[in-house]
Amino acid sequence: MEKLSQSIKNIFYKIKAFFTSTAFLKKYDKARKILKKVIPAIIVYALLICFSYVFMYPILKIIVDSLKSETDLMNPDVVWLPKHLTLSNYTNAAKVLRIFKPIYQFPGAKEGLYAIQSTLWNSALYSFIVAVCQTVVAGLAGYAFARFNFRFKKFWFAGLIISFVVPVQVLVLPRKIMMNPIINFFGTPAKMLGLTGSSIESAINANLNILQTTPMILVSILGQGLNSAILVFIFFSFFKMIPQALDEAAQIDGANYRQIFYHVIIKMSIPTILVVFLFSFVWNWNDTFVIGQMTLLNGNISEAYRSLPRALNQFNYNISQGASTSGVDENNNRGWRAAAIVISILPLIILYGFTQRKFVEGIENTGVTGI
Repeated sequence: MEKLSQSIKNIFYKIKAFFTSTAFLKKYDKARKILKKVIPAIIVYALLICFSYVFMYPILKIIVDSLKSETDLMNPDVVWLPKHLTLSNYTNAAKVLRIFKPIYQFPGAKEGLYAIQSTLWNSALYSFIVAVCQTVVAGLAGYAFARFNFRFKKFWFAGLIISFVVPVQVLVLPRKIMMNPIINFFGTPAKMLGLTGSSIESAINANLNILQTTPMILVSILGQGLNSAILVFIFFSFFKMIPQALDEAAQIDGANYRQIFYHVIIKMSIPTILVVFLFSFVWNWNDTFVIGQMTLLNGNISEAYRSLPRALNQFNYNISQGASTSGVDENNNRGWRAAAIVISILPLIILYGFTQRKFVEGIENTGVTGI
């Protein structure tokens, strides 16, 4: 019995000696330092993977569905890897969305066929013009709030903050009533040019339908564009971080406020300007409600202004109703819908790919997130 107890004591002594040895303590400290770095990294990456899955799953699912044939879409066993890859979904979706400049037989046209402006061109041109207008106006307003003291400044800034929470639907009706004469004037380009009743009336209305967006462009120039208050606040936040000592140094050198704004402020604000421009471009690209209310709806849909998202909405409505337009049978095919969605967001993804570095830098400079 004494020998057994002594053996147990010896075992415990050896275990204690092992765990208190210098070699073990060195390895323990090294492992602890590694775990302090690895465990937080594992937690962070696990959370990032979960969040990225939530955001990326719908996009990846749409891309995969857009490449599936109708047989694969009907097969429940085909989920991620299509058995029959096809690009016909993109071909059919592009026709219906009028991505390219299609040919259309206008009623009453003596010369036959005329080309309609593509929805891709309409969206790109309109979004670019409005984004430029909003960026310029928001930059000037943000600079005024950040640098100058004027009467009722706090009142106007409070109004800017309050406008954040006002739904755009509340503002559309009074804006439409106020802009109604301009909407009617630019709603029919042929009438505006005095060519009503001519043989090329339909062709002019179709190819110059971008003029129907003039009321919305004017609203953007007046500082009331889509989410303009947020854009002004982004500029205001960044300009407040620029030391006024730079303005004072430029004034000592003889620069006026216009020169200070151009030579000092703007050249330091390129990433922020790009952020504001991209926000405005994306918001106006995706907008269908406001632009739909601010343009005149012609009886002939081929003459009415159609952006790519508006064409996508009409396409989804048509296939949900089993309708057929543009010479393409819009049956209830999930692959066609997926291809149409990919086409509508692809230009934005390409634009972001070229501007990603400056965009991230601008977000870090302004500190504005969650928009």
